[in-house]
Amino acid sequence: MKAAIITYHRALNYGSALQAYALNYYLRTKGVEAYTIDYSSEGQRATYTFYEKGHGIMTLARNTFTFLYRKSLLKKRQRFEKFITYNIPLIGTEVFANKKIQDEMDVFICGSDQIWNGNTIDFTPHYLLDFVIDNDKCCSYAPSIGTLQQTQATQEAYRKHIKRFRQISVRESSGSSYLSQIIDEDVETVLDPVFLLDGEEWRRVASSECEKEGDYVLCYFIGDVKGMREFALRLGEFYRCRIYVILLNLRDVFCFKRKALYEAGPAEFVNLIDHAHCVCTNSFHAISFSIILKKDFWVFVNNKKITSTEVHPQTRIIDLAESVGLSDRVLDPDEWQSVELGKPICFQDVYKKLNPLRVRSKEFIQRILENGKSV
Repeated sequence: MKAAIITYHRALNYGSALQAYALNYYLRTKGVEAYTIDYSSEGQRATYTFYEKGHGIMTLARNTFTFLYRKSLLKKRQRFEKFITYNIPLIGTEVFANKKIQDEMDVFICGSDQIWNGNTIDFTPHYLLDFVIDNDKCCSYAPSIGTLQQTQATQEAYRKHIKRFRQISVRESSGSSYLSQIIDEDVETVLDPVFLLDGEEWRRVASSECEKEGDYVLCYFIGDVKGMREFALRLGEFYRCRIYVILLNLRDVFCFKRKALYEAGPAEFVNLIDHAHCVCTNSFHAISFSIILKKDFWVFVNNKKITSTEVHPQTRIIDLAESVGLSDRVLDPDEWQSVELGKPICFQDVYKKLNPLRVRSKEFIQRILENGKSV
C-alpha cells in the first residue's frame, strides 16, 4: 500500500519537522510505503529566508544578529536538512499533475501542523488536496486550522475541498466543532502525530551533538509572554541548576547570554528535552515532548482565563494540558510569581488519560488504511 502525505515538513520549526517524521514513520511501521510530498509554498519559503527583507529597525537588528551568529545558524539549517533527508522519504511535486503517479497511490493524507489555517502566509489550497483527482483517496490526520476566525474565502475552500474527503480528523476539539459546522460532516479529533511514537522510539532518532552535562532547565520561547523568562530564572535558582535556551528570540541573547543554544536541529531538540531536569516554554510541541519523555514542564500562555465566547490563540496548548490532567502546568503572566515549585508531575496519572487518546488516534489511522485498500 502506498500513501502520500502533505504537511509543513520544510518549515524551519522543530514541531513541524518532528510531526512530519512521526506520521511518515508510523505509517511505515504499519507496512505502508509512505512518502511526504516535497512541497512548500512560496509564502513559507519567504518566511524562512536566512536574512529578512525590509528596512525597519527590528529587521535590521535581527539581520545583524543573523550575521554575527551566521555559522551557528547555518549549522542549525544543515541539521534540519539532514534530519529531513535521512528520516523522511520524499516524493516530488510532479504528483500534483501526474495522473499515473496519483493512480499508484492508495491514499493521500493531509498531515498535521497548521496547514489548514488560511490566515498564515504558508497556506495554499494544495494543503487541502485540491490536486487529487480521486475523492475517495482523500483524508486527513490531525491538521490544525489554528484559529476559529477564518475568512469567508477560506471557509468556501473548506467546503469545496474537505467535504469530499473520505476520512476527516483535526488536532483540536475546537477546530473539529468549527469545521464540522462549515462542511456539515463529522470531524474527529485526534492527537498530534508526535504522540503516535513512544519515548523509546523518539530516543532512537535523537542526537546528542548539542548535549549538555549535568542538570539544567531547558527553555524554548516562541515570541514573548510576560514573565516566562523571569520564571525560568526562578526555576534555575530553585533547582540549583543551569539554564539553557534554544534560541529563537533576539531578546534571549541578552537575557541568557552564553546559555543560548543556536545550533540545535530537530534530533538535538528531542535529546535536549530528554536530558533536561525540567522545561519552561510557550510551545505546543515542547510540552508534547515533555509529556512523551516524562519531563516536568511549565508552559506560558497569554490570558489563560479568556472567556468561552472568545477564541484563544493558544487553544492547542490548553486543550492538550486539560486532556491529560495538566492544566495546573499552564501559566499566564499573572500567576507565575505565586506558583509552588517542587511538586513533580505524576506521569502515571497522565498516561492513564493519554493512552486511550493514543488508542483512538491509532484506530483512526487504521480506518484510513482499511479504506485505502478498498479504493
